[in-house]
Amino acid sequence: MQKASSQLASACSSVLSPHPGDRKRAVSTKEIIKKDFNVIMLGILGLGFLLAGAFVATGYGEYILTFIGAFIIISGHLRNFRLCRKEGCEH
Repeated sequence: MQKASSQLASACSSVLSPHPGDRKRAVSTKEIIKKDFNVIMLGILGLGFLLAGAFVATGYGEYILTFIGAFIIISGHLRNFRLCRKEGCEH
């Protein structure tokens, strides 16, 4: 059981590291949320608009909500890309 939990902790720390090649220091979830809170909020907000457009709205409202949600998702991706480039990652 302990071996499985240590493997899980190792996998989580490698996923949460700031750069794919940097496995020396594990980054906590709190640091990630603090650093990229706007990106996370843009993603959640955009997804909310997309879901509202898909399940709630009808007619032109559906198109408008879907367009707004897609625009917000794109904004989140661009912000994340810029943050990544600012930190020097090579994606």
